[in-house]
Amino acid sequence: MSTPRAKNLLLGAGKVLFDRWDDDGNSTGIRHLGNVPKFDLKIEVEKITKKQSMYAAKTTYLEVIKEVTASADVTIDEFDPANVAMAFLGEAGVITQASKVVTSETHTAYLDRIIQMDGYKISEVSVKPQTAIAASIGAATAVGTGTSTGTVTSSGTYTGTEDATYYVTVSTANTTSGSITGMKYTWKKGLTGTASAEVAATSTAAELETGVKVLFELSAGQDFVVGDMYSIAASAALTEYKAGTDYKTETSMLRAGLITIPSTSRITDGSTVVCGYTQAAGAFPKVGIATEGSVEGLLIFAGDPTKGPCYNAELWHVTISPNGSLPLIGDDLSSFDVTITVMDDRENHPDEPLGRFVKLA
Repeated sequence: MSTPRAKNLLLGAGKVLFDRWDDDGNSTGIRHLGNVPKFDLKIEVEKITKKQSMYAAKTTYLEVIKEVTASADVTIDEFDPANVAMAFLGEAGVITQASKVVTSETHTAYLDRIIQMDGYKISEVSVKPQTAIAASIGAATAVGTGTSTGTVTSSGTYTGTEDATYYVTVSTANTTSGSITGMKYTWKKGLTGTASAEVAATSTAAELETGVKVLFELSAGQDFVVGDMYSIAASAALTEYKAGTDYKTETSMLRAGLITIPSTSRITDGSTVVCGYTQAAGAFPKVGIATEGSVEGLLIFAGDPTKGPCYNAELWHVTISPNGSLPLIGDDLSSFDVTITVMDDRENHPDEPLGRFVKLA
């Protein structure tokens, strides 16, 4: 084809293929790198220039090419593990995981932190205290600024299955100062609960419900005032923490074997918990990052231009190295860049030591 001719103009496209060599320099097979929107092959030269000094105008006396470097800037769209390994001096492999039910994996739990299990793609998670926590009943505490001078004491063994707070309110004052006679109260479970019928206070502790007891006592000169309220917090026996409250799960986190311990969890900060879960069987591709000293092999460009002449390129021996970041979060489809350096392969190709272009159409 002669020039000038419009058919010589090029709107390029094509496929980039790579045969990564093993550690002994043996072929592992030619692989398609997928969609490659950028493949810019370039030759860079370093020159030595000598200026003549015999005349006033210092013209160029001699120019010698000192060094020739052939390279390519390549953008890769497809996040295949072999591509990622190639681009980040790594080696692709596989993590094999058997299906199993885990019942007693221990971890240290911290509030507002995350626990990583030993498996991927987990489900049916349970979290338990290392030792079951017994039920407890907290002390009776005045609510607000009451004026009663008597003593209110809580006691008993809580048998409820959920944590609860009981509110006890003086409904009728004692008739004689220093004596509990005539004093009555009501109680309810939770601030929005329904108040009980009036209960006459006695000299012994009376049970509200589920083992929670209360005792009103007066000494000389003391009285209870109508409307004064006291709260009693009861904690249920804890053998297993509650999903969604004490720990949280979410699809992408479970896929990675992770659960979150919120700051509001009942789990004691820094305590040991016993975790259970089911893990799915799977073979998960993995990439070790920067585990290899170099990535070398044969690179082929198979041209398929939109318009213009079709050139193929064969580069006998190249090295591939990272050139930029791996964009794992973004607002557009991600890609990553690598630099290809063409090595001299004069031993095997003495007439074309770097490679060649072949015009096929």
